[in-house]
Amino acid sequence: MLFVAISAGGASLSGPQGQNPMAAWAAEPLVTRHGEIRSFHLDDGSVVTLDTDSRLDVALTDNARIVKLARGRARLQIATDVRPFRILAGSGQVTTTQASLDIGYDSEGMIGLTLSDGAAVIAPAGQTTHKSMMRQIPAATPLAYRADDAALRLGARLSDFGDSDWPSGWAEYRTVRLDQLVAAGNRYAAVPIIIKDPAIARLEASGRFRISQTDTFVRRLAQLFDLAVERRDNGIYLQQR
Repeated sequence: MLFVAISAGGASLSGPQGQNPMAAWAAEPLVTRHGEIRSFHLDDGSVVTLDTDSRLDVALTDNARIVKLARGRARLQIATDVRPFRILAGSGQVTTTQASLDIGYDSEGMIGLTLSDGAAVIAPAGQTTHKSMMRQIPAATPLAYRADDAALRLGARLSDFGDSDWPSGWAEYRTVRLDQLVAAGNRYAAVPIIIKDPAIARLEASGRFRISQTDTFVRRLAQLFDLAVERRDNGIYLQQR
């Protein structure tokens, strides 16, 4: 992972509507390419780690710190500051002054949120001035809401066990189906890993996997399940020997 110090200055873009009329997004958003995991230091001392294919827009002003997750997933280690730190993601806005949390989109239009340290509240975007709309986020409880749900109905998310170490490129599972494990690895793969045999897809694995390094990941799966690996232009095929 690379650590890059950034500033929220630069040419202004459209401001965060409804949050602070004097704030403008920094001209250079924080972005990661496919397969890349990268960490950035903000000027306030906070650290943001972005997963593969992610984008975070940033606006730091004299009275507020605002970021918007446009796509992907982020881990935010938010430094203590008198200025509130606001995280916009889909139809929700998280507010805190100090916290560590993960937030990100999934392939089904849901946003997952897990607070690991500190305290934070969440409210529908654009209604954050109404205290009655704010809800305390419980610690260590995976939550989810639809990115387009204006009512911001929060629900429980399936356990993110396996995801907690994602900034290192590793995932650890008690039990996971092979097709689900391969789907996690495909988020980083340059060409997809493909399983055509349903019997192979239903196999279950447990352990710690370096899903961000495709060759190492595929090699371990082949050894673990005694599978053959066939590399084609359109993908990496796992099949019975």
